[in-house]
Amino acid sequence: MPTFKILYCAFTATALLAVHYGVGIFNIIFIFIVIFACRPPEYVWTRHSTTPHEGSCDTTLFVMLPTYFSIFLNVLADWILPLLPITLVWKTRMAMRKKIPVCAVIALGSL
Repeated sequence: MPTFKILYCAFTATALLAVHYGVGIFNIIFIFIVIFACRPPEYVWTRHSTTPHEGSCDTTLFVMLPTYFSIFLNVLADWILPLLPITLVWKTRMAMRKKIPVCAVIALGSL
């Protein structure tokens, strides 16, 4: 039982939503970094096509660091998402033996 109380305190709904909003905002910025890393910007979509196109993409640290950070943030968000139901169900007046299966079933729905 104490483990679940620690999880509830560590992952409040506000903190979890803040992480998801942060990931969303970063991903919007990241899209523009990726698109404008290539000259011309259309080269992002045409560089792997069967017909040859002229252009180049920047692969410097300026582009690679946000890419790795984006991967990290998205993996983190994917692991935190199933914890959101725990914060909601934990506040209900339910027996502990009912709360745990309800949290597990709702968290499985995020997969």
